[in-house]
Amino acid sequence: MNTSFRSFAITSYRCAVLCLAATPLAAQQMIQPVAASTDMPGFASSPPSRLFDQSGLLANYVDGATDFAEFVAATPHRNSNGDSLVTRFVAGGTITLDLGAARTVDAVHLWGLQTAATQLMEFSLFADDDAVFGNGTSASLGSFTGGVGQAGRTFPFTAVTTRFVHIEVLANGGDAVVKVGEAAFRRAAPTDVPQRTILQPAAASTSLRQLFGFVVGHVFDQSGLTAPYQSGQTDFASYVTSTAHANSNAASLLANSNGQNQPHGVVDLGETITLDLGGAQDIDGFALWNTRVGSEALVGFALFADDDGDFDNGTRRPLGEFRALASQAGQAFGFRPVSTRFVHVVVTGHLGGNFLRLGEVAFRLAGQTIGAGCPGSGGVPILVASTAPELNSTFVTSLRGLAPGVGSGFVMIGNAKEPVPVDLGLFGAPGCLLFLNNLVVQQFARSGGAGTFNLPIPADPNVAGITLFEQAFDLDPAANRLGFTTSNALAFTIR
Repeated sequence: MNTSFRSFAITSYRCAVLCLAATPLAAQQMIQPVAASTDMPGFASSPPSRLFDQSGLLANYVDGATDFAEFVAATPHRNSNGDSLVTRFVAGGTITLDLGAARTVDAVHLWGLQTAATQLMEFSLFADDDAVFGNGTSASLGSFTGGVGQAGRTFPFTAVTTRFVHIEVLANGGDAVVKVGEAAFRRAAPTDVPQRTILQPAAASTSLRQLFGFVVGHVFDQSGLTAPYQSGQTDFASYVTSTAHANSNAASLLANSNGQNQPHGVVDLGETITLDLGGAQDIDGFALWNTRVGSEALVGFALFADDDGDFDNGTRRPLGEFRALASQAGQAFGFRPVSTRFVHVVVTGHLGGNFLRLGEVAFRLAGQTIGAGCPGSGGVPILVASTAPELNSTFVTSLRGLAPGVGSGFVMIGNAKEPVPVDLGLFGAPGCLLFLNNLVVQQFARSGGAGTFNLPIPADPNVAGITLFEQAFDLDPAANRLGFTTSNALAFTIR
């Protein structure tokens, strides 16, 4: 690569990361209402303002900045009446949320309190240009069911630009009052921001003693989930936050350390559940669906990546330690991207019940893979993310399947996918496709049939939310007339 071309590449990259901040392709973020009202009789100590002031949440978010999926999956309500809206239950009563200006949203997350009888069970949502419900200007966003407890639930709908959202209350759990802890919205993603998809394990085993036929295979077979997903296709974040477990023994793992029934069952810390992904997969997140039986839930765990299913042979790599709620709602946990076939879940927290009861688990595929590479003399080049694309860091991508003994190759970085992949067969590389537009071209480092590319990301917060695309091209004179093969493409959003 000559000096002038390298200078052009560096200048182009800076434009890609910094100049594009004027029109970022942002991730889905929290949207906080600015006001709320209700026509149902309430209590002075639990006014509508509690619905949006974050007083009842165990952590705080920043409007328009905090990632929606990660926040709602990790943050419950503190279960306090004084930090909630509490009103008399009136069928057909309304709660109106004011977003302060017209904003484009595609989901609401509602938190409630622990007592099921006071929870919001059935309701309808309406978008409106004004705060008056019933004057003919509201548009239906759908009807929804399901208890809204302490962990909360996400209710998605078709993206809409609106200032006001009305919640028409249709049913609660049977009490004379209804309690809603907090409400927040999800900013609708631009259509070209990639989703990270959910990955289903292929097998599982455990050091625990499985009881009554409620075996470890239930933790990945989707049998207890309220809706199915398609592994590798369904969006991880929206699925986990909107799907619960049925809390059925027959669709859960029920196990302990000594094989005894109650009242003599014991669950020892350090027991393991090992999940087999069926082959090496690039993952950066984990989801679990627990039980509502607090004494039996998995409330603390550590994750380890491994190349084999043996926890004790010294090859495991730590991914982190986590705390979980005793809840049927889906919960998500993130970690740095890793390529692994096996993941060990180690029990580090249990509240002393006779059994450990676990409903379901799944993983999040790291980044977003687009298409596939074309074969060359080293196999099919595969491009994967090795680190997270975070501010003030170096985003590292790795390559395998490169032509051995060849010393050159490059990556392209763009800010958009091609609407239709460009067929490079027209230029002498049959089966090879170009998936993105070209803003930057730079060489990657290689060793034999593998390579790495380092992309420095500045500390500038203005670049957070920008989505970029990357694809590798490997010099392989023996592969085809063009003398290059291509990898898959990756989409990544700076965070």
